[in-house]
Amino acid sequence: MSRLHSMRVPVALTLTGLIAAGTGLLLEAARAAGDNSPVRMTKQEDHKRTMDLLHIPELRRGKAGRDKSDPNFANYDESKANPYPNLPDPLTLKNGKKVAKASDW
Repeated sequence: MSRLHSMRVPVALTLTGLIAAGTGLLLEAARAAGDNSPVRMTKQEDHKRTMDLLHIPELRRGKAGRDKSDPNFANYDESKANPYPNLPDPLTLKNGKKVAKASDW
């Protein structure tokens, strides 16, 4: 048996033991905190709590998909969506010759 292989087993067992001990310590700390019952909140309370924890004052409004008079209207006009309508052919060299094989590239 190689020396490297013989060291893998004790190292793996040690790491597994450390992970298990760390998990056990976390569980003990949670139990020592006292209250193990799940927190009961409404959807609004949970949302407010999460926003406060993340320090987010308000959410950005989404696009208004149906009301065209809304300044936040979602624009689906394709003529306005493409600022670069005439892209060059990527397989044409600067001298106008087409790329035919890898060595031309």
